[in-house]
Amino acid sequence: MGFGGSEATTMWAIQALQDSGAEVTFVTASDFDPQKFNRIYGTQVDAARLNFQRAPRLPGMKNGAQFAHIQSGYFQRYCRELAPHFDICISGYNLIDFGRPGIQLIGDYTWSEELRRELDPDADLRGRHRNHLIRRLYLSLGDWLRGDRSRPLHARGDMVLANSSWTREILASNKLGLNDCPVVFPPVMYVPAGGTDAAEEVARQPYSFACLGRITPEKRIESIIRILARVREAGYPVTLDIAGVADDQTYGESITRLAESHGEWIRLRGFLASAERDALLASTAFGLHARPAEAFGIAVAEMAGSGCIPFVPDCGGPAEIVDDPALRFSTETEAVEKILAVLAQPESHDTLRRSLSESMSRYRPEQFMVSFLDQVERFLEQSLAEERSAA
Repeated sequence: MGFGGSEATTMWAIQALQDSGAEVTFVTASDFDPQKFNRIYGTQVDAARLNFQRAPRLPGMKNGAQFAHIQSGYFQRYCRELAPHFDICISGYNLIDFGRPGIQLIGDYTWSEELRRELDPDADLRGRHRNHLIRRLYLSLGDWLRGDRSRPLHARGDMVLANSSWTREILASNKLGLNDCPVVFPPVMYVPAGGTDAAEEVARQPYSFACLGRITPEKRIESIIRILARVREAGYPVTLDIAGVADDQTYGESITRLAESHGEWIRLRGFLASAERDALLASTAFGLHARPAEAFGIAVAEMAGSGCIPFVPDCGGPAEIVDDPALRFSTETEAVEKILAVLAQPESHDTLRRSLSESMSRYRPEQFMVSFLDQVERFLEQSLAEERSAA
């Protein structure tokens, strides 16, 4: 439980289940303060009604980012021991083999080394992620800790919920064979553009850009800085607010040095709680996202819903969120050209901004809860039908 999109999905899923009358037990190996996460994600999870079960960590592990694949294997083994005691088992982030059919909320494709290497253009960026002997031994240890791998993924009987149509197509590939996975978009919290008097009173800075999300190599923050530096060279005094925390200390320090070398037009804002994030997005005109092949991209939907006009890569979930070709790019040079073209037409910004914001309603948390509970009900109906058939 960090501070990203999958944590938002987990919290809103818990709230949906509680609202439906279910008795929920939440299992995580992380420290968990429901009220803190309620403040971050705008949920109203009732801590008094939530059973919390802390899963054991491997000795010496301080957080979930350390040796993640090994910790995941250990965690899955623990979940498999718990599974028989519950009516339904749900994973809030990617696949867990419960030893019985369960519901799997897919957040990305990192659960599969093969998919990660195939889809992530930065797969070999970090030395520890490259395909070498130590990496293979590390993955084998995590798989061994997880336990039984004899059942193929498509034969488990799980309900796998994709977070975008792009993810659904990947799951349906011949390698996985997970056909017809329902799509349940993640919950996205934002204050709609012009949705409140306060939002309407804030003047958007005409050349301001925002970048939201974790500061990690795959997010390509340095690419965002290079793109906007070239836009400034073309004569537009753009500014950039980078809001997020550095999961990778070395990379975070490199971004800090890079930002400082460019001067005051780049501001590192750190992690922003929901109220601070809403205030930033209400006064910002544009957004920029640079990670290609991302499964969804909650930050993109947050920016678009809040009235920022986001420019995004033309591959993956973000291209599905922003369906205007004028806002999508495949290279840094194309990004610069697209941004300059939009900046040159200020009269179109208000119309574009409102159109984008209105189209984000399909990602609202209320819609997520309805869609999620529909799938839970469908799963339970299928399970009951199978039990009756077996009887």
